[in-house]
Amino acid sequence: MPPPAARPPVPPLEGQASFEEAMRLHRAGRLDEAAALYRWVAEQFPNEADAFHLQGVIALSKGDANGALALFEQAARLAPKEAGYLISCANALRALGRREAVLERYDRAVALDPGSAEVHFNRSIALLDLGRTDEALDACDRVLALKADWPPAHSHRGYLLRRLKRLEEALASHDQALALDPSKYESHYNRALTLQDLKRLPEAIAGFDRAIALRPGANDPKVSRAAALLMAGDFERGWPALEARWGRPLLRATLRDLGRPPWLGGDDIAGKTILLHAEQGFGDAIHFARYATLAADRGARVILEVHPALVALMRTLKGPQAVIARGDPLPAFDLHAPLLSLPLAFGTTLQTIPAPPAYLAADPAKVAHWAERLSSKTAPRVGLVWSGNPAQDNDRNRSVALGELLAFLPDGIDYVSLQTEVRQSDSAALGLGRVRHFGKALADFTDTAALAAQMDAVLSVCTSGAHLAGALGVDTRVMLTNVGTCWRWLTAREDSPWYPSMRLYRQGPDNDWRPVFQRAALDLAALRGH
Repeated sequence: MPPPAARPPVPPLEGQASFEEAMRLHRAGRLDEAAALYRWVAEQFPNEADAFHLQGVIALSKGDANGALALFEQAARLAPKEAGYLISCANALRALGRREAVLERYDRAVALDPGSAEVHFNRSIALLDLGRTDEALDACDRVLALKADWPPAHSHRGYLLRRLKRLEEALASHDQALALDPSKYESHYNRALTLQDLKRLPEAIAGFDRAIALRPGANDPKVSRAAALLMAGDFERGWPALEARWGRPLLRATLRDLGRPPWLGGDDIAGKTILLHAEQGFGDAIHFARYATLAADRGARVILEVHPALVALMRTLKGPQAVIARGDPLPAFDLHAPLLSLPLAFGTTLQTIPAPPAYLAADPAKVAHWAERLSSKTAPRVGLVWSGNPAQDNDRNRSVALGELLAFLPDGIDYVSLQTEVRQSDSAALGLGRVRHFGKALADFTDTAALAAQMDAVLSVCTSGAHLAGALGVDTRVMLTNVGTCWRWLTAREDSPWYPSMRLYRQGPDNDWRPVFQRAALDLAALRGH
């Protein structure tokens, strides 16, 4: 332990011994003792940068990013030519979510140590965090120019190329990473994701299997494997595999102790009360709520729990005796099941998907209200949904820019926005007046349903608006990205076995939206002749 403050100045040799003892304690995991001794050394030798730096390392490991940053910055001031201290500053800033500042520290570190592949690698990651993927790729190429045989750099390059939708190049980078080191979990996993985007599903599934074998506790490859199985139409293996989704931290955090056993299809539910509860987004709830009807057909008393914004809409669904909002008091029940587990419980195959022409309905009073708002019909009406929740994992690929879409859509059609939120980047296109937008006047899903029900067709990206229109039985056309395509749309098909009124427009391997817009525009133009 450090000596009392009144002790005379410490000779350099004693300071060195104390510093080495602090490092020994640090390596042994005795962090509080190590930090105290580092602090004492820093007090006695205020120009000893490493004493501040290693205090910061301990502070960051204990979750004190602000304290760590202050210590790292002091070390960087004392040794302004030491790139490692700037890298530590960047690590603390990343923990604080200050992404621009992270990049600034890496820019300075690169200037100090331009020959370090590791510094360029970290700068590439910082650029990726800012969404500057092209620049991140340039930085990664600099890494490989310095260290061509470094597997993590090839794997990272493959990840970046996949984000840029350059799938064949991404695959080649992952192959190179694995040729250099076939033991890396990350390389196998990211290669399998690329194969899935390329629709080489058997190879993708085998890749996920290898990733799982290398890291059995990892959840992401298990969920991705389930998606690949379902995309391939292998429901027999896919539905059980999808239960791995509960290992995802965000979903696991929503788990509740409901005090009653779950139902996965093994027990007879006739005469029992079953709680069916939504678990993820609006689209999933709309998609899988259809199973409430099947549960009621088996003689169960069904209670359906959904997001508050969906309650009124779901009360038009046949089957549930009660529809309640998540967060409301729960009535008594015997069994429960999350909605996405119901295909497993019912043993759903491609041939037995429950797909009625429509299973939700618009409120007649609201239909009348929106008919009045729309006024008399003088042209075919097409509802548009061009973007989804920006927080969704694959939103950068599935959403489109309104201006780019409108450039292809034919005149002579009354376009109506079915969105409440509009991104700033789409405001100018919306302001041109080609699309009627009601915004916040669409108070909930019952308003959107009433508006959608009066459309001759709905053109949507893969988001809740597409599910709503399909569930209402409206003529629905869905534009699908090639990268990160949701498993529910399978592959190659132009129809959906889940929604009889739906047709699908898919990007090709070039990941270009323009042919999708052209096909959609050609079909919409045909509405003018009806």
